[in-house]
Amino acid sequence: MLLDVQINAIPFELSAEITKACASISNTGKIDLNIEGSGGPYKVDWYVSLPPIFPWPYMIIQMHENVINGSGNDDLVDIRTGQYAVLVIDVNGCSNTSVFVVEKSDLAISGEASYNCNTNKGSIVPQVAGGKSPYSFNWSNGS
Repeated sequence: MLLDVQINAIPFELSAEITKACASISNTGKIDLNIEGSGGPYKVDWYVSLPPIFPWPYMIIQMHENVINGSGNDDLVDIRTGQYAVLVIDVNGCSNTSVFVVEKSDLAISGEASYNCNTNKGSIVPQVAGGKSPYSFNWSNGS
């Protein structure tokens, strides 16, 4: 006896909002994953690209079970520039993969310094271009 089976798997799409990583601070990038369609929960596995000397081009870096889209635990945070792959499997066993690239930020910092010999005081006025505000500054006297 043959059974006529119809599988009603709902396909889903992957997209992401990517935050570039700052060149001077390596782990400032982010990939905010969006899973559209199908039903959760999902299994989300993140992989980072490795140099071509390895037999497999990606190494797993983060795994999550029972992910609900938009919960935040489907995202990658505090990452450096590079290529990242994601494998998402839905509750029906359907899977989708995508590759995202985190680029270097176009943040540029310059400034003007002045010093008054009579008062023995000075000032530095930083100027920031690019990147994403708000900005924060950590000052140091170098010692």
